[in-house]
Amino acid sequence: MKKYLFALLALFVLISPACQEKIDVEKEKQDIITILNDETQAWIERDYERLASHWVQDESTRRLSANKTDYGFTTWEEMSNNLKEIIENDSLWLGVEDMQSEKTDMNINIYTDCAWATFTENETWKYEGETYETEGIQLVVLEKNEGQWQITAFVSVGKTSYEEAEIEETAEEESEE
Repeated sequence: MKKYLFALLALFVLISPACQEKIDVEKEKQDIITILNDETQAWIERDYERLASHWVQDESTRRLSANKTDYGFTTWEEMSNNLKEIIENDSLWLGVEDMQSEKTDMNINIYTDCAWATFTENETWKYEGETYETEGIQLVVLEKNEGQWQITAFVSVGKTSYEEAEIEETAEEESEE
């Protein structure tokens, strides 16, 4: 009896890992890239509902952004209210044309129901005929809810503003000499 019990237990141990669901890492990475790009495109198109669908909408969600002049650390509720207000009332967007966004240096780590991605985001646009560019470093944490990846934490550092500050400081130091 002990032999059969041991054999059955050994068989269970050997078969058990084969029955576990395998993660198709490349598919999950592509799904995340699609979500991140569509969330950005929804922002460019001022489509609040589409943008919001890519976010976990509860008290755990956070957004941290920083540049040389400002920083913000907001909850989903605060972020949602800000987005709605900007989309509905910001007259500055009337002069914005040809906004483009490109994500480079993408690094994505996948776990069962969680993932995180880091990348550089380059944005260009025209405002009243003049071209503008920014570069930011992003860290995004995602959760898988009902088979769909959603953003639960977002960190953005506006790299361009720091580089501009360095150039300004260097110019000031040189003019003082």
